[in-house]
Amino acid sequence: MTTIDATATRERPTARQKKPAAPSTAVARPRNGAVVAGPVSPLTMLNAAIQQNVDLEKLTQLTALYERWEANEARKAYNRAFAAFKAEAVKLIRDTDVKDGPLKGKKYASKFAVVNAVTSHLSTNGLSASWRLTKDEKDWLEVTCTLRHVLGHSESVSMGGLPDTGPGRNAIQSRSSTNSYLEKLTLKAICGIAEQGDDNDGAGAGNSKKSDDGGNGSGEARQPEGKPAYTADEFAEKLKAWSQLMADRKKTAQQIIATVQSKRTLTPGQIKKIRDKEPKE
Repeated sequence: MTTIDATATRERPTARQKKPAAPSTAVARPRNGAVVAGPVSPLTMLNAAIQQNVDLEKLTQLTALYERWEANEARKAYNRAFAAFKAEAVKLIRDTDVKDGPLKGKKYASKFAVVNAVTSHLSTNGLSASWRLTKDEKDWLEVTCTLRHVLGHSESVSMGGLPDTGPGRNAIQSRSSTNSYLEKLTLKAICGIAEQGDDNDGAGAGNSKKSDDGGNGSGEARQPEGKPAYTADEFAEKLKAWSQLMADRKKTAQQIIATVQSKRTLTPGQIKKIRDKEPKE
């Protein structure tokens, strides 16, 4: 293994120069009298290697090491920022009335309400959200919402649906309705927020198959019916697979929860079990 002298570029003090003060970082002094410096960052090693004109192969290896280190630091910064965002307990207000159907007179949160509720809280923690239409097929649309930190780490949630062919809508309006609703759902999922009483998607204790907005021309697609729950055995089996994904750093707990909740119902206890399986930094 090649050792890079990270101190090689330091100038030695002349007779007229005062000796620099000892660094505040503690150093280990083994019995043989050698001094072992504290941890050296990959960036320091890379800079030292450049100044010492190391060969291209070693420089490439150090660059790759630095990039991995930087990506890990960005991931940890994202996790801290997201935890701070969640600590602010964003409240989602139902701002729009249902105008028709069996849920007439009730309220639901529009896409504007969701965006308005989270944007300032995300921004103050160095986070921002954006959407992409990742599938645009004749009978299927998929929207991906990405939450990105200023240091570069990002996580995404994707959801899809059929064009909302409601009464009086042409083909473009049907697709726009579904796209708008998927944007709202994915933003709520990636941020981990919900409206009060949102568990059965406004279905009124299972007595109605329509959503809070009812798909009645409000500009957003019909919400899905109540999502099935896991049995204890099903959840235990799934938890093993999710735990492995988190252990391998392929998925975070938040990504798994958001993906699962787009199709199935999770209880608060199940959500806690998933979060508890995420490796601690």
